[in-house]
Amino acid sequence: MENPNIHIICHPGNPGYPLDYEAVARQAAATGTALELNNSSFVTSRIGSADNCRLIARLCARFGGPVSLGSDAHIAQSVGHFGHVFEALSAAGVDPDQIINRSLEATLDFLGLTD
Repeated sequence: MENPNIHIICHPGNPGYPLDYEAVARQAAATGTALELNNSSFVTSRIGSADNCRLIARLCARFGGPVSLGSDAHIAQSVGHFGHVFEALSAAGVDPDQIINRSLEATLDFLGLTD
């Protein structure tokens, strides 16, 4: 996360690669690196990710770190579905302003591509 070319860590809740989630979320907040949470982690892919992702959401809320959202759809009908991840972020207390891809402007700003 110290590398300025790294903006987002994808799938940090994957149970196949356990992490010290508190240390990761704290460092992500300190470096401005977004942690990605996606809807599929709560329903169809990476079974066992949901609890890790809920914990990451709580830690992002606690430390104020940026969050990136995705549907990570594995079928066309799920593209753009965010219900489960929105529910987890809301329950965790993540401020909507922490979501880096809440709009095109917010995404470009996060990436440093705006004036």
